[in-house]
Amino acid sequence: LLPMMGVHQIAFCVNWTGSDVADFTLQRFEEARDALRTMLADVGWTADRVENTPVLPVSCLEGDNFLRKSGRMPWWCGQEVECDGSFVHCSTLLDVLDGVFRAKGP
Repeated sequence: LLPMMGVHQIAFCVNWTGSDVADFTLQRFEEARDALRTMLADVGWTADRVENTPVLPVSCLEGDNFLRKSGRMPWWCGQEVECDGSFVHCSTLLDVLDGVFRAKGP
């Protein structure tokens, strides 16, 4: 459905609310990421597309992993994303926007 609407690139941010109830650990991030990837596969995405879709841990409230890698998530090493035959290392949302979501010319 997304390509029919003109959406050919997408990334997902797993938001940590900063709550003391749920620490944002690698294990908790991987649970959320894996649930997302399972859902994408269930709706028909190919395995390659699912694995190559950026999924980033962020904190919208604190700005973690938006412009700079956060010190609050030392376990996050980033994700390698294939883009036009080469790989881009994405640790932040800015990395995704600059390196993966390149504007396509007319």
